Amino acid sequence: WATGAGGPPPWATGAGGPPPWAQPGPNGEPPIGPPPGAPIMRWMEKLKPEAMMRYGRTMHLPKLYVDNKKLDGFLEHFINNNNCANSLCVNDILEEGQTAPNACAHCSTWAKKVISYDEAEVAQWKELCATVLQSLEDGSIYYDA
Repeated sequence: WATGAGGPPPWATGAGGPPPWAQPGPNGEPPIGPPPGAPIMRWMEKLKPEAMMRYGRTMHLPKLYVDNKKLDGFLEHFINNNNCANSLCVNDILEEGQTAPNACAHCSTWAKKVISYDEAEVAQWKELCATVLQSLEDGSIYYDA
């Protein structure tokens, strides 16, 4: 298995390594196709390979960095004011610009402080996802569309 991008995470194969059907081939490449006994996906032959490759690339999520040293004090809010059942989460339930008397921005405020990422990489990933979603909506993912 590849240890970087494209391979399974280390926890996915267990202590004994990959199962026999998933062993690399003689040239070191990963196995091709579904494992034995896997259900056959109906209508797979109608899907455009390039569209499926775009779909597959959506699984390569942008890299996020969480600075756990900046999380000091995050849990005190929940210990002292555990009112999540009566609150509306900003950026989750409430849309941008909406307000409510019981709105809470605790988590989203901390997330902005603690999580960092490459904005260009995230924008590129979002654009790819929008393209894939559009191809699903308009049917261009299929040969017949």
